[in-house]
Amino acid sequence: MDPAFVKPRTRSLLQHLSVLKDPRQPCKVMYPLPEVLLLVVCATMADCDDYDEIAAWGEARLAFLRRFRPYHWGVPCEDWLRVVMNRIDPDLSRPASGPGRRTEPRLRSPDRHRREDLAAHS
Repeated sequence: MDPAFVKPRTRSLLQHLSVLKDPRQPCKVMYPLPEVLLLVVCATMADCDDYDEIAAWGEARLAFLRRFRPYHWGVPCEDWLRVVMNRIDPDLSRPASGPGRRTEPRLRSPDRHRREDLAAHS
C-alpha cells in the first residue's frame, strides 16, 4: 500500500511492528515477522483467543491484511504462529531504559528458549 494513503495511526502500528529484529536468514523466511505480528494483533482485537482462531481469522480476511502487507504466502498455520510468538522476548513489555536493558528488541534464539524451558521444568 502506498505510504501516502496509510492513516497516521495505522502507520504508527506498522512502524511499531517493524521494530523487532528477525534473526532468521532472510532467504529462508516465508512469513516475515511484521506480517505475523500484524495478523496476531488484528485477530486479537477481533476477539480471537487462540492461534487456531487467529489463523482462521487471517485466512478469512487475507484481502484486508494485504492492504497493509504483501502476505505473498498467505497466513501461517496455527502451529507456526505458536512457535514464532513463543520465541518473542518477554522483556519487550518492560521499559527499554535502565541498567542492563537492551535498546533493540529481538526474537529469542531457539537455544536460549530451550534452556529456559528445561530449567523451568526441572
